[in-house]
Amino acid sequence: MTRQWMWFALGLAALLLPVFLWLVQSRHGEPEWTGRSPEALEELEAGLDDLARQYWNDAVVHFERALELDPDMPIAKLQLAQLYAGDDSERERFWRELEEFPKDQLNPREQFLIEYWTHRHGGRPAEAEAVLERYLAQLGEENSDPHALSVLCNDRWERQQWDEAEVCYRRLISRHPNWVQAQSRLGLIAMAQGQFELADESFQTFRYIAPDQAAPHDSIGQLQAVLGQYEDAERSFQHALEVKADYCMAVHHLQRLYFMWGKWQQADATLRRMESLDTCSYLDEWGVFCATRAWSAYVGGDVEGASQELFQGGCLEKRGGFDLLAYRLAVLGDDFQAADAMEAAIEGFISAKESAGFQGRRSYLEALLFHSRGVRLYAQGEWPEACELFKRADGLSLYWGLERSRFKLFNLMHLQRCYERSGHPTGVTATRQKISAVNPKVLTEDWLSDLD
Repeated sequence: MTRQWMWFALGLAALLLPVFLWLVQSRHGEPEWTGRSPEALEELEAGLDDLARQYWNDAVVHFERALELDPDMPIAKLQLAQLYAGDDSERERFWRELEEFPKDQLNPREQFLIEYWTHRHGGRPAEAEAVLERYLAQLGEENSDPHALSVLCNDRWERQQWDEAEVCYRRLISRHPNWVQAQSRLGLIAMAQGQFELADESFQTFRYIAPDQAAPHDSIGQLQAVLGQYEDAERSFQHALEVKADYCMAVHHLQRLYFMWGKWQQADATLRRMESLDTCSYLDEWGVFCATRAWSAYVGGDVEGASQELFQGGCLEKRGGFDLLAYRLAVLGDDFQAADAMEAAIEGFISAKESAGFQGRRSYLEALLFHSRGVRLYAQGEWPEACELFKRADGLSLYWGLERSRFKLFNLMHLQRCYERSGHPTGVTATRQKISAVNPKVLTEDWLSDLD
């Protein structure tokens, strides 16, 4: 890319272009982002646009290109530090460089974002909260910085402070209507609280605002899948993929839908599609592919194949040392040493999330732990104790997106069967009604015959 059309004159213009860009950005105050290259700034903005659309891989490409053009660009480093899934050394290098970056070379927004996220990354949630409060106080009541408002809203969302998060996101939307992720979050907040009609309204509004993006169609599909509207969900996910063929989240959710639906051939075909997409490579790094293959083998009656998939070839290590099916297989095989190791792994995750202030993720992990221990006790015939653990897991789990909703329904099915085995008809009726009110189709699934 050249700008040297007319020798010296245009060469001089090219030299002055960064200054001109800075002046344009600074007409009403500080430049929005720090950078020495206009082209790098364009790449950064393109990456931020893709990030807002949840096109993670596209965003990474732009941020990497921005760093090629301007190796010191701090916000590009911050985004990559948060987005890189598998390269720990590169990610940690970015975090170190961000902490060492001279603050006097940053504008106030960048100082806030980098200081806030380096504290969060370092497991210092109280310090991060103080940085947020200080920056918001500096901006005052008329704060119009969408980045700061978004951090505030997301913080309340992660803490599961639903009322505060909802007020915050509505404030963000009123001031920045194009910040469409806020509309998605409003739907998920309603969904988490079981307010499914309100969730649908929010997702429909999201789709109305951004019909040319894949995310709103995917959001609607997730809700429809949770509610047992499988045909509608399939259409929504397919629509998302018509908008963006490599939108990994929609492919992933479509595979989960077929699994819930009992369409095993379609589920396997969609898994192969997911494995072929570069945009889904991060799921391989997280062990999603091998764990999904294990579930497919398991429901097909190939217990040995499922076990080999999880315990050989590094799948369990990719999963961080814990996996629901791996735990179940360990219990069924009386390998309680492996089960204990998985419990220890998830306890470590819980402790890490607690120190980092991730309330929502910690609650989900605690629910997984209670559920797993309930599976162990159920298999050992200690049904009343198992029921209590499944009940505690239900109290901590939410209809918060498709993945967590699937787990909540899965756990409730265990609770219902546990009440049946322990002779608790009132519990059976109440739990069955609770499931039926959300998705009666899962009542036909038989997930516990392997433990009986």
